[in-house]
Amino acid sequence: MTDDERKRLEALAHYERALWKTGVAHVAGMDEAGRGPLAGPVVSACVVMPERPLV
Repeated sequence: MTDDERKRLEALAHYERALWKTGVAHVAGMDEAGRGPLAGPVVSACVVMPERPLV
């Protein structure tokens, strides 16, 4: 992994790290894909990962 890629990925977790520092134990990431709830099918997902994942 390049330094630029590492910095980009670290920046993505800025808000999560800020919440963990305040003592929040569970931070969830959520996303959806589809046309919207009124126009067609929608798929959504929510993931909760630990502060220091083993991945």
